[in-house]
Amino acid sequence: MHRVTLDALIHATCDYLRACRDCRAFWPVVDVRPNNGGAKPVLAVSQCLCPLDALPELLSAATNRTANLVQQVVAHADTLEWFQVYKSTDPVGKGKFDRTAVAMLCGEGAAYIPAQGLCGFYYLQKDVEYAAHAHAPREIYAILSGTARYWNEATGWETRGPGDVIQTPEESWHAMATPWEPVLILWAWIGQELDRAPRLRAPDGALPPGAFDIDTDTPASPM
Repeated sequence: MHRVTLDALIHATCDYLRACRDCRAFWPVVDVRPNNGGAKPVLAVSQCLCPLDALPELLSAATNRTANLVQQVVAHADTLEWFQVYKSTDPVGKGKFDRTAVAMLCGEGAAYIPAQGLCGFYYLQKDVEYAAHAHAPREIYAILSGTARYWNEATGWETRGPGDVIQTPEESWHAMATPWEPVLILWAWIGQELDRAPRLRAPDGALPPGAFDIDTDTPASPM
């Protein structure tokens, strides 16, 4: 991990979070010091099988507010260590294992050590279905590019896009799908059991009902 080359990325991440009123919960995860060790990132269960050559396409689905951070992720993609948090035999849903990639920026084994929690980036190609899952830590998603369908057990399915912030409580079942386009998310975990992969709810990896019960088959244009 060549930490020095990621300094521009951590600065862009902090700049974005300062400008985002709904992102205050991220601050303990980006209150960081450099990690000079070389440990494997926690949660890196499997190697990344998702091609990253289409990452620049994310810029066209970003907004004015998110574009700079998306550009920094694209520019530093080769320096970040991308991985998968599941095994190939896990019932994670359509395309989840080989069409998504996770990179950790802050956390044990990552470039920076935070005051608490984990933080990084989550890339999903088009047509991914991430089955319902839960985990002990509280989760925060800040969508940077693309439009997705997001589900949790309290509110059901919603369409979310760039600039949206989604907070998922501890141990809450949630799921996601990307029917229209690739999606890039800034994510964080805060709480306990930060080194454990999520638990899956359905033995067949199916999405909860209603994933695509929407009024339109195209996402809204970024503002």
